[in-house]
Amino acid sequence: MISGIESPDGKIDLSALWRELEDLEANDLAPERRDELMELVERSPAAQHAYLAYFEMTAMLEAEASTLAEQSRLPVVVGQGWRARQVFRQSLLAAAALVVLSAIVATLLIVRQPESGRGHLAVSVTADAQWTINGVIQDPAESGTQVEVGSSVKVRSGTMELILESGVNYVIQGPAHVSFPELDRPILHHGWLWVDSDELGEPIVVETPDLKVRDIGTRFAVRVGKDEPAEVHLLNGKVEVFAKETNKKVASLVPEEQGFIISPTGESEVLALAGDPFPGLAKLLAAKAGYPTTVLSQNPAGYWRMAESEPGFLFNEVAGGLVGRLDPKVLTDEGGPASSSGFEGLEEKNRCVHISDAAGPVPISLGAIPVHNGVIFQDNFNGAGDELHGSTPDVTTAGAKWVASPIFKNNGSVGNETGSATLAFKPVNGVIYTLDATVTTSSGPSQDWIGLGFAQGQAVSAARFDYGGMAGRVWMLHRGADTTKPENKAWMSASVSDWNWSGASPLGGTMDLRIVLDTTQGAGGWTATWFAKRPTDIDYQMVRGTELLINESITSAGLSIIGRKLSASVENFSLTADKKTTAVPLVVNPVEGPANVARKEGAMSFWLRCQPSGGHQEIIWTAGEGGNDESIRAHLTADGRIGFFIENGRYDVLVASEQSVNDGAWHHLAFSWSPSAVHLYLNGRVVASDSDYRGLQQGVMRELRFGSSSPDSDFDNFNGWADEIALWDRALTPEEVAHQYRSARAK
Repeated sequence: MISGIESPDGKIDLSALWRELEDLEANDLAPERRDELMELVERSPAAQHAYLAYFEMTAMLEAEASTLAEQSRLPVVVGQGWRARQVFRQSLLAAAALVVLSAIVATLLIVRQPESGRGHLAVSVTADAQWTINGVIQDPAESGTQVEVGSSVKVRSGTMELILESGVNYVIQGPAHVSFPELDRPILHHGWLWVDSDELGEPIVVETPDLKVRDIGTRFAVRVGKDEPAEVHLLNGKVEVFAKETNKKVASLVPEEQGFIISPTGESEVLALAGDPFPGLAKLLAAKAGYPTTVLSQNPAGYWRMAESEPGFLFNEVAGGLVGRLDPKVLTDEGGPASSSGFEGLEEKNRCVHISDAAGPVPISLGAIPVHNGVIFQDNFNGAGDELHGSTPDVTTAGAKWVASPIFKNNGSVGNETGSATLAFKPVNGVIYTLDATVTTSSGPSQDWIGLGFAQGQAVSAARFDYGGMAGRVWMLHRGADTTKPENKAWMSASVSDWNWSGASPLGGTMDLRIVLDTTQGAGGWTATWFAKRPTDIDYQMVRGTELLINESITSAGLSIIGRKLSASVENFSLTADKKTTAVPLVVNPVEGPANVARKEGAMSFWLRCQPSGGHQEIIWTAGEGGNDESIRAHLTADGRIGFFIENGRYDVLVASEQSVNDGAWHHLAFSWSPSAVHLYLNGRVVASDSDYRGLQQGVMRELRFGSSSPDSDFDNFNGWADEIALWDRALTPEEVAHQYRSARAK
């Protein structure tokens, strides 16, 4: 007996069987369920008859649907009852069936003739994305596309935003498959689906093959991998997780700076919290088609374009990502792949790095956290009054740009609204950080304020510390003189303290604000101290004493304001760092955060041009637990072919290309690994692979070096040019790698 279709007495539920056949045709059935279904068809005459009738009917309905559409008589199919799934593989076939077979399906569906204003999702996609609705290939350049009830959306490569009429936002990060039997109850078959329903209070339910994830007014993500339990990543609010089969609640989640793998029985495993795509989404969707847009739309964990922003450092294009470190002898060069060399999808003066034999032991360390002595950020707001968003501070060692609400201008003025302006920043152990700003507030009968502080996350829209995508960790605020709440505040997460001093009023006018963050005692021992003074004063006054941080998850530093009745301005902003001579030994993980390389699955891509060698083996990149560990490596053989090695427990994997790249030309390389396969790509095509099962390799490799090998290695350092290095914490698909190369060629 097959559950849900066949009763104990052998009777067949034809409606349920047809729904399963639709899933079979769409290749959405699990292998075990598919085998059960085919076994039923083999032994049951009734099932055989339904099977033949279904596939005969879908062929006929394709022609019928086309005719009905031309006559504007095609109805809209709206789910009702059980789970509101499509009866056929495309919603237009289901609509045609309602005309042709209304007696069969009337108990399952309600019909509404086409009308304006019906529920839909407005669609925006990254340039040159590859995606389909109901199996029909879509053109990213075409405006006005909508996803309606009953649609099945597959994103092969790229990022898609869908906005419900209520204001709920979905982000699908390809490769992914999401269907919409109801617009507020999407079914995630595989891939990433993000949901943002902040402040709307509307319940959204995301179904996976095993779970139902329900929220009310929050921002969260669900990921479904191949043959794995679902992941849930919660940024704001609260979600409840139910087992799909039993409808039993198996988990309730609140934000914990972690993601979770959750099984249908409630077992969970902690993961690193996924990066929030919403803050930088608008910029990504507006970007022109080209190689950088394609790479960023494929949701990398890190992307370094090799455009050196400060001597010795590389800027990470991923919002909130960490920078890379360059050996001083590694030079940036305007000789990267560009239109002059046949790659129209990259700008003409595209920069790359030149790695020579003279480079040090680690030419490039990706994701490395720079240890600073001196200024990290400094901005005197000397601009002309345009929006601050996207501007680079006067000094930025880490290469960051402002993520700012429109009310913040690059001349320091701030409008009468609510917003924030932040720079991506992640502290390291063993350093004393000093965050300073000089701010001015006008008088006004208001509870408004302007603040300075450290936070987790960044937000472009109307947002402030501890709200709308930013979680305030350590911050302070300054009010206007006539405020109805006559006190300033110093915050440690949710813990707040008023600050005042004797003499002149601390409210209104110009004020120097300062927060000192001390990480010299290592993780678990970070402290903060709050200071303020008038510009005419000689010394700062401590306005809240030194306290142990409640939460050390800091990824940004900046300004925030509630100014509906309060005009404000900022004269300067700076973040400096000093190592303390009496501090505990400074331990900096060379690769921490986005550049951690997962043993289980991951991918890396970049462009390479080799200096013709004299028959030497050269290392290209390697990842491991330390300087002598090469658990994963890519190398050049003595005859110029590409080799890719990965440890695999009982046996190792080594694949190599047949083609040599030692020809002085630019080549696109990509390496992808998962428990089921290892792939090596050259110029957009798979040139070597190993599909034997690798097993579940756990953990991450903490170091990632580009261009150098371990001291005990038989390989020489790489000698040549590299560009556009990107790293993923998942395997890439062949379509995605081909998309990268095609977008560089602009073909």
